[in-house]
Amino acid sequence: MNATGKLTILSLATVAASGLASAQDTARPNILYIMSDDHSCQTVGCYGHNLNETPNLDRIAQSGAFFRNSFVCNSLCRPARAVVLTGKFSHMNGYLDNESGMKFNQAQTTFPKLLQKAGYQTAIFGNPHNQQSS
Repeated sequence: MNATGKLTILSLATVAASGLASAQDTARPNILYIMSDDHSCQTVGCYGHNLNETPNLDRIAQSGAFFRNSFVCNSLCRPARAVVLTGKFSHMNGYLDNESGMKFNQAQTTFPKLLQKAGYQTAIFGNPHNQQSS
């Protein structure tokens, strides 16, 4: 996907089984969350740069939402993902670095778990580095 560097995508996708969803379920929006890391905004076309060709991400950005002014509370990939999943800073969720071999604490509340409680089916795929969140 990215010719000059690693582009890691974590996606949270909701899946509805056709014909089995109730009227209430069909009114609920599908959610697709794409998180790419290990690059700057200059590597994605929808941010006005042409370092790489990213037509699929650009197409998704045209009909969705993307951030022009955002900040990270941990710039390391796995701890940053743990922050997004839990909503807690690294020192609070316990996932501090990429090198120590620590495992993500599966017992924590994560937004996929909250979506599941609300009736959504969730999945994480891509490169989660053993950071699955049931």
